[in-house]
Amino acid sequence: MASNRPRLASTFVEHLRREIPSVPVLLMTAPSATELEAALTQELADTSTPVAALVVLGGDGMVHIGANVLAGTEVPAPVPLGIVPVGSGNDFVRSLGTRQSRRQRRDMAAAAAKLANSLRTGSLREVDAMQVSGAWGSRIVMGIVSVGVDAIVNQRANALRFPPGQAKYVVGLAREFRSLKPRTYRIEATDAAGSVTQWSTTAWLASVANGQYLGGGMRIIPDALLDDGLLDLGIIRPLNLREFATLFPRIFSGRHASHDAMTNQRVTQVPLETADMTAFGDGEALGPAPVSVTVIPRAISLLV
Repeated sequence: MASNRPRLASTFVEHLRREIPSVPVLLMTAPSATELEAALTQELADTSTPVAALVVLGGDGMVHIGANVLAGTEVPAPVPLGIVPVGSGNDFVRSLGTRQSRRQRRDMAAAAAKLANSLRTGSLREVDAMQVSGAWGSRIVMGIVSVGVDAIVNQRANALRFPPGQAKYVVGLAREFRSLKPRTYRIEATDAAGSVTQWSTTAWLASVANGQYLGGGMRIIPDALLDDGLLDLGIIRPLNLREFATLFPRIFSGRHASHDAMTNQRVTQVPLETADMTAFGDGEALGPAPVSVTVIPRAISLLV
């Protein structure tokens, strides 16, 4: 059990221990995400203690940590991932189709009962992941990799303490709006048949998606599926600022996908090259572009 919200986690663990008294539950926290990920990796690598599941309590950042422990390291056994979604965004859970109200998400007794039942019955769902690589290293991403305007807004939103959730991205866009401009990309996409296409383009947005949602509920790649063995490369071609401002609100519902400026392509691998841009994945800064994104089919087993 790993968390960045100690109080809620302690309550959840108390309920979980009552639900499954025969299964030891270890609660782990750390001062930073890096330290927590390292501690979890070390714990799961200890084969002397079988692990029934890794449960993360938090938002997309905690899902990101859990995925990198399970799919990005040499953890010896296929350990399932459980998610208690009490973060402010919870975009991965939205993509799963299991989003709850804030009140439901804070009900730790219900969350513990649901997780315990999933453990007893072995109720699992296998989903894909993305391996994102660059000169800075490699990370596992579960939701969306952003290398365009969405990455710039994400960076601005991460620096804000208030407001929470989706509103933070709207404020981030408002603060960056006048300085935003399309960027030039060099792209090399491999499709499901293994055919490779190379091209250069200018675009507002360039995202590679396993899930549909970004920024606390923006349905930015509405056709993406978590378990189809493919990724969706979404591009919004150049628009003037007024046109982009008109299109942007439609991203929250996914209606922007029907706009002539939006294209979507199913791929298995795609290197993306652009200048002076930090790539983001699961809302976290990964490293500077260029990056290469590759699908890992059925990488994670989720407790559902």
